Amino acid sequence: MANTWPKLPLTVVAVDKDFLSYAERDFPEGASQTFLADSPLKISAGKVVEWVSKADALVWGWALQAGKNTTGATTLGVLALNEFSIAANLLAGSEVDRAYVATDLGVLYDLVKGATNWYVAATTSAPVARVSSTDTRMGRDQLPNVQTTGAQVGDINPRVLVRLDPGSTLWY
Repeated sequence: MANTWPKLPLTVVAVDKDFLSYAERDFPEGASQTFLADSPLKISAGKVVEWVSKADALVWGWALQAGKNTTGATTLGVLALNEFSIAANLLAGSEVDRAYVATDLGVLYDLVKGATNWYVAATTSAPVARVSSTDTRMGRDQLPNVQTTGAQVGDINPRVLVRLDPGSTLWY
């Protein structure tokens, strides 16, 4: 029986927790930044601002805290290195519900900001995020009362692990 996964915020996943402290950076924030924690960031005029799309810029990293919307503020972020994965819902475009299919594994999809959260869209207009697994093994990514280590074929809005395509980040 197919499960329906809750639509949750994107989450940075560190395979090695010790490496996380190495890749963390406190960086000056651009003016009027109200991005959410875990949002992708880019560099603009020497400051971090929310990333928009592959056509806009390369991804610098991920916000570990929300933007402060204050002149002169700094933001703690983590560099978008290959050692990190991102857990996110896989949806259709425009945040529409979508069932997971076996052929999603390994596909390069778009990373899109929805009304409330970033998600992986099963579209390929500006693909940056490659689906690497459905086994997120994170407490908040699991379904209540369901014994599973990840999304199964047919699940709606599955949580998937993705890695950024090497041509989409500053650090390759």
